[in-house]
Amino acid sequence: MHRGRAHPRRVLNGGFDSSAKPFGPGTGTFTRPSPPAQLVYPTRVDQCENGGWQSYPQFADEQECLDYLENLAP
Repeated sequence: MHRGRAHPRRVLNGGFDSSAKPFGPGTGTFTRPSPPAQLVYPTRVDQCENGGWQSYPQFADEQECLDYLENLAP
């Protein structure tokens, strides 16, 4: 029993295997991920009404979509 220590000190025996491969087999090529989709914004009130706002993930509800249109510069 080891007193005064939560865990006894352990000595690891063995060596480092330099032939071990850190990754599994692969093709050796890297494919760049595609860029995120660009947000599309409504340009007319009818695009926000009757559930149309749901086509625009940046808006939480119809009113938020309509507010966006109302604040557009003329």
